[in-house]
Amino acid sequence: MPSWIASSLVVIVLLVSGSAHAQRESARDREARNLFAAGQDAFGSGNYPRALEYFEQAYELSQRSGLLYNIAVTADRMRNDARALEAFRAYLAAEPDTERRAEVEARIAFLEAAQATPEPDPAVDPPPQTPPETPPSQGGVHPAGIGVLIGAGALLVSFAIFAGLSESEDQSLASSCGRDRGGVCTPSQVGTLEAFNLVADISWIAGSLAAVAGVVLLFVLPPDREQAPASASLTLSPWASPAGAGIGATGTW
Repeated sequence: MPSWIASSLVVIVLLVSGSAHAQRESARDREARNLFAAGQDAFGSGNYPRALEYFEQAYELSQRSGLLYNIAVTADRMRNDARALEAFRAYLAAEPDTERRAEVEARIAFLEAAQATPEPDPAVDPPPQTPPETPPSQGGVHPAGIGVLIGAGALLVSFAIFAGLSESEDQSLASSCGRDRGGVCTPSQVGTLEAFNLVADISWIAGSLAAVAGVVLLFVLPPDREQAPASASLTLSPWASPAGAGIGATGTW
């Protein structure tokens, strides 16, 4: 075979081989671009696992370093810190002069710090927290004084009620058997008036004494710093009958 024919055959084989390789590379690039576009769509819709899968496949086909950035960002959104850190580092190694360098380095520092911080062990119970102690009262008035003053007010109200009843009963007796008729009422007739007067007198005296005691407790004695009462109350039960009258009182403070 003449040498020029052999040379021509070699050239033809090389051209055919180069054309086939170029076609294969073109097909891989098209597939990689399609995968990249699918990854972008999945990322935009929030489907990060599918987007990461598409970007990984596109990188395997094309080996384009820019895809490492997409892989890192997607893994970061998934909180897959190890994969994101690996992809960010690979991206900087492949493109050290990238305009995103400051951004990527800051994210790498954050992920490294997050990995250095140990995660709490869910199997270990946290130490029990002791509730803070309630500080003692640092001022105020003696709590018993408030209750005594409340009782004094109730007694004075009782005085006003029975004084009014006594006045009404006195006028009734005067018009029925007393001074208005020029007669004298019997002891049984004036029994109710005397009972009202007695209750009114007791209420007045007890109320006055309770008011004085309340003021003393309120402003003179030191306040109870250990424990303040939840509430103070006083219940009065006045009673009256022809045989006598009085007031029953029970209270807490």
